[in-house]
Amino acid sequence: MKVVDGHFVYTGGSLPDSINKEDIKTVEVAATVTEIATKALMACVNLLTVAFTSPSSVTTIKEAAFKGCTAMATFNPSSLSNRRRSWTALNL
Repeated sequence: MKVVDGHFVYTGGSLPDSINKEDIKTVEVAATVTEIATKALMACVNLLTVAFTSPSSVTTIKEAAFKGCTAMATFNPSSLSNRRRSWTALNL
C-alpha cells in the first residue's frame, strides 16, 4: 500500500504506520472491500474525495472511519448499490 500523487487505493483494514495520512487527498475504495474498518481513514486531514469502484461490495462503514477528515468535499454512499448498509458513525 502506498500513496501515489495524493491518491490511495483502500483495500481494507487499517492503514499501515508507514503511510503518512497527510499525503492522502483522494481515496478509491477497491471493488473487493466489503467494509471500511473502524478508524480506517481517521485523521486524513487533506482527504478531499472518496470514490467507490463500481460495482462496489461495501455494505458497512464502521465507527469513526472518516473522523477528522475535515477537508472532505465529496462522499457519496448513495452511489453504492441498494443493499442494506450501515453508515451509523461516520463522524465526519
